[in-house]
Amino acid sequence: MPSDITGVNFYNQRSGEFEFRQGPILAQVVLADEINRATPRTQSAMLEAQLDRFMIRLRMGYPDEAQEGEMLVRFNGANPLADLHLVADGAEILELQRLVQQVYVDAVLRNYIVQLVQATRQHGDVELGASPRATMGLYRCSQAVAAIQGRDYVGPDDVKLLAPYTLSHRIILKSQARLRERSTEDVIGDVLSQVEVPV
Repeated sequence: MPSDITGVNFYNQRSGEFEFRQGPILAQVVLADEINRATPRTQSAMLEAQLDRFMIRLRMGYPDEAQEGEMLVRFNGANPLADLHLVADGAEILELQRLVQQVYVDAVLRNYIVQLVQATRQHGDVELGASPRATMGLYRCSQAVAAIQGRDYVGPDDVKLLAPYTLSHRIILKSQARLRERSTEDVIGDVLSQVEVPV
């Protein structure tokens, strides 16, 4: 149901006030598979009304022939999912989030991030550009990828790497652009080539 994703406000008769109850899948990471099988209302809640709430969109695609063959071997006689083990608990994840926020981002790079997001709003093929939430998402993801690579500072390549994944699902193309088979990824590519990269 849509409320599983967005949560629901309900009237509490005891307190006489509305209260918010989060949906059961309201989480930091949500893997959505076979979305096309959901009801239209659920698809709308997942993909349209709340899309800007998702920090990153990844397209997994199909495995290649070798990977698909390896999958059959892994699942032959046993389910590898049954052997999954905890790699981090909640406290460790919170600590990692705190450490990521300490990764240094120079003022020049902060300005670069803002310019990229602003450019999505001014692009000729875009009806609705990326929101300030997108600016924050690109900033935080750039810090995270720098930390994953063992650095305590963000570089321009971190921002360029994450821009397609953090911005493309947050813009809406004009109908003429869609008719010309332009994609939001094409627009982000344009933006990355047009905005000067800081040295």
